[in-house]
Amino acid sequence: MTSEPSLQERYSQAFRDDTGESFAAVTEPDIMLSGSIFSQPIAGRAQVWLTLRTAAGIYDELTFTTAVEAPGRAYLDWTARALGLDIDGITVLTVGPAGTFTGIAIHHRPLGAVLAFSREMGRQLDGLIEPGHFDAADRRGLQAEHGAAGKAGEPTS
Repeated sequence: MTSEPSLQERYSQAFRDDTGESFAAVTEPDIMLSGSIFSQPIAGRAQVWLTLRTAAGIYDELTFTTAVEAPGRAYLDWTARALGLDIDGITVLTVGPAGTFTGIAIHHRPLGAVLAFSREMGRQLDGLIEPGHFDAADRRGLQAEHGAAGKAGEPTS
């Protein structure tokens, strides 16, 4: 008797296929990617795939340490090293009634790692996805909105 692969196994198998075809087969077209490094969620299969693959290239190492599943969800604890920083986190996978992934939430910690990773993602994805999803993109948006040449949040006069 063959058992169904766990949600973590399905996600990992799909992610190992560099073409994105396996990922497309296990995700909804309108899948949402959210988490601590994002100012706003990334929507849509192609944009989520591009964002996940870009993030994977930033990590020097990533190890899943614990996985827990509940109906329609999986919680994956992990440790990583990226940008010279030790990072801990959790990935939450959400599955809809059709058995395909509808949401992925990736939460990094500590705060310094969150900000550094967000800025690096913004740098690498600049011009490839719409602006406003990452820390650096938000600063550019605030500067343009307020006509400021300084840092976001600084008063302009």
